[in-house]
Amino acid sequence: MKDYKHMHLVNDFTLLEEKKRLVEELGKGASKSIHPNQQQRQHYKTNELIRTYANEGVELLLSPQGMERRRKDHTFFDTRAGELKMTCDIVEGDNIRVVHQVLQSMTIQSILKQKLNMDDISCLHTYIKSQDGRNIKAEHSEEIIETLRGTTVIDYPVLVLSSTPLDKRWRTEEHMKFDNDSDDSDSSISSSSSDSDSSDSDLSGIADDADITIDIN
Repeated sequence: MKDYKHMHLVNDFTLLEEKKRLVEELGKGASKSIHPNQQQRQHYKTNELIRTYANEGVELLLSPQGMERRRKDHTFFDTRAGELKMTCDIVEGDNIRVVHQVLQSMTIQSILKQKLNMDDISCLHTYIKSQDGRNIKAEHSEEIIETLRGTTVIDYPVLVLSSTPLDKRWRTEEHMKFDNDSDDSDSSISSSSSDSDSSDSDLSGIADDADITIDIN
């Protein structure tokens, strides 16, 4: 690490910024391909979905349009049933299954039985993976919307199954703080990059104007 200089950091930051720009352009490109009226309807549905989750005490964050996780999401508010029909990730080890049409009033047990044909789950530990870094213990008899209350969801819920108890956090508070600190330092790094570019151009100008004298003996 002692050989890792400031310019290395700037170069790495520039690379990450370029990747971020490409991802954002992909998301914008997907949005532009949608008819304006359809785009307005999607915007309305998105806001309604966020409000519906918020009314249940759940913070919903959405990926940009066109991203894979957003494309998989079929969550909607069923006006006839009067409740959400959600998409869910069910994670067991390295196996991730995406299930749809999960009513918010369904219990964890009924979800696993109906969607995965799992009859005996007495030995399983079930958790909701909150995007604020917590593993929220889910009782088998509890409705999924009850377990989700107070959590943060990206696009749709993640239900984790384990044969052994999990830690209370899947991402430590130290890591979460590091993520926040990294976001706060982005602007200062960007400023340093601009100053560095300015200094380089000044030095380049000096080099161009300087007289070069070579003595030949």
